[in-house]
Amino acid sequence: MAGKARPEEDNEINAMDFCLDGSVFATAGTDRHIRLYDSCTMQLFHTLEAPDFMTGDVAVTSGHSRRIFALRFHPQENHIFLTGGWDNSVKVWDKRIRKEAQRVINGPHICGPGLDIWGHCVLTASWVPRNALQLWDLRTSQLQKNLPFPGGHMQGQFLYAAQFCDPDTVLAGGSGTCGAGVIRISTHQVTQGWSSLPCRQQWSLGIPAECASGPHRVVGVQRGCERG
Repeated sequence: MAGKARPEEDNEINAMDFCLDGSVFATAGTDRHIRLYDSCTMQLFHTLEAPDFMTGDVAVTSGHSRRIFALRFHPQENHIFLTGGWDNSVKVWDKRIRKEAQRVINGPHICGPGLDIWGHCVLTASWVPRNALQLWDLRTSQLQKNLPFPGGHMQGQFLYAAQFCDPDTVLAGGSGTCGAGVIRISTHQVTQGWSSLPCRQQWSLGIPAECASGPHRVVGVQRGCERG
């Protein structure tokens, strides 16, 4: 009989995802630790611990220095996953290697589910006024291109969420324009946009798999609540 996952004391979970075969899921949040669970037993089996500044553990591959907001397993690679947050970096992990990140992408300031992967391409959405939507090479950690986002010239872009619809199309949204947009990578064309959506501190975007590449895309937008 499956057990229950242990409560993560002194942590607020901001992100979680399952690996490709569903055998493992990972969580991350405010305490900066990354926890790996067995999906069948719901038991924690490993923790990738955040760096300890008191001991001088400040290597770029040692973990996140500030809270984590995004975690994404590679959709084609069972062991690879990425994390991102407030410390302006995306860490690339292999769940078989229990100590440190394998690579680091420097730059993205991620404040929500603004991280996705397709093949060797990493998509990030940063809470910054310009060049918020970016594509990176997973193999080299280098920036491939900045993608346009509709509006935001006066308000700034300030993106919270992004994901791939297909290899040439991405969806992103944020609080700068309180809007979302669908952008074609190859042409930089904004194929669809929504503005004046009910916007608060946190965003989440979702596209059902059966709708992602069809002629009638369905987009779900979830907003968080402001805390007093």
